[in-house]
Amino acid sequence: MNLFIQRKEESSLIVWLAKYFLLGVTALFFLGILVISFVYFNNGYLPFELTFIEHLLLIFITFLGGLFFSFLIIYFRSKLSSLIWLLGIAFLLRIFWILFFPTEPEQDFLKMYQASVRFADGDFGFMNDMRYFIVSPYQLGFVLYEGLVIKLLGPSVFILRFINVCLSTVTVFLTYKVGQQVASKKAAILAGWFVALYVPNIVLTSVLTNQTVALFIFLCAIYLFLLGNRWYPLVGLLLFIGNLTRPLASILLIAFILYGLFFKLPKEKKKYLYLLLLTTIPLVFSVSGKITDSLLQQNKITDTSISTVNPYWKLALGLNLSSEGHWNVEDYKAVNHFDKQEERDKAAKALIGERTKSLSDLAKLMGKKFKRMWNDFDSSISWATNFKEQFSFWRTLLFIIQKAQYYVLIAGAFFYVLKPVNKKNALYLLLLIIFGYALIHQLVEIQTRYRYFVFPFIAIVSAGFWVNFSPLIRRESGRNERSSTIKT
Repeated sequence: MNLFIQRKEESSLIVWLAKYFLLGVTALFFLGILVISFVYFNNGYLPFELTFIEHLLLIFITFLGGLFFSFLIIYFRSKLSSLIWLLGIAFLLRIFWILFFPTEPEQDFLKMYQASVRFADGDFGFMNDMRYFIVSPYQLGFVLYEGLVIKLLGPSVFILRFINVCLSTVTVFLTYKVGQQVASKKAAILAGWFVALYVPNIVLTSVLTNQTVALFIFLCAIYLFLLGNRWYPLVGLLLFIGNLTRPLASILLIAFILYGLFFKLPKEKKKYLYLLLLTTIPLVFSVSGKITDSLLQQNKITDTSISTVNPYWKLALGLNLSSEGHWNVEDYKAVNHFDKQEERDKAAKALIGERTKSLSDLAKLMGKKFKRMWNDFDSSISWATNFKEQFSFWRTLLFIIQKAQYYVLIAGAFFYVLKPVNKKNALYLLLLIIFGYALIHQLVEIQTRYRYFVFPFIAIVSAGFWVNFSPLIRRESGRNERSSTIKT
């Protein structure tokens, strides 16, 4: 602990090293995505095959789309300062999508919906008679959420989609509020527009996924964490609730603790009091989990801890070179046919042992996973259109728009972290989250729709560049200065 409670000059050096480490690794992360995007274009998500020439043409069209999107940002940013307009348009886009492109629950989403209906009827047997929940008990939290909604409002899929629309719109607002803590108000508004207009964030509202509600809760936790120390116990509770719906809180817990130790603590006058407050986050998180486990088991809803997230299974999937870290039937059959958790863990550990023997294969896998996770089309669009042929044209168009938006935002984030300007300390919390999230997905199972969680943070970082450092602003500034000189 004495490492963090040192003389002022020593603390300043630690903070300086931490800042430049984060700026360096995130700059490399964004640069890697940009470089790969010019040489790699996976058309596997498209509903048709491409020739080599068509492949190159689609890359060119997407690049032009990115330039066009950049022009729109620069041209309209001064006119997009109204928070009411931002939230209104975000809501209308999402309600339009669920009305005209309704998505019926399928696969995992259907299983969770069916379990939620049973829970609302007082039937908890799904935890024992549905294989999905036997091997993934941590999904119970989201089932409880959907089940309570169904209990109160009925089993309408539309109602669940509509709640997604509301939560997704509030997520836009929370992106704006977090952005204000990290950058200027103008950058925060622009980040809100990025999230409001980003295709996957719109279309995923029609999918009954836990991602929407979890991101909403986690953004609340991040905002309160940045707001002040007195909110730390509530932050721990929100992390637990968010983790109950989607188990991602460990990334935020680590980010909060590292940020608190390296960036907040050196500036605190009452350092031991701050450390005490900081420890309330993991403490409340842990105690809330144990109490919830006890209540669920006492009420005979489940006899398994909902904190069981099958880390070995996720790691075994993520280390599969042949599937490039994606879910696959072979691994599922090899691990999840066992009835007991201990047996499944043993089988998964055996796969992990086999897949970590060759360093050259591991290096090859890391490159392939990075390329697929951060450069493929966002599969949220496929899920939202049910992979159906009648949506082929719209799906292709949405993929291209999404890719163009993504290029622009990644480019903005890259240039912003490189720019030698004074940055608020809160930025480094977002960089910790981005880096941690990218790092963990080099190891565990990947899907491109998982980028949804980290997108608001990338949007905030990118907005810092597009607001402050575009050529147009410099030209306008120059014209204003010359005009002022002439008037004088």
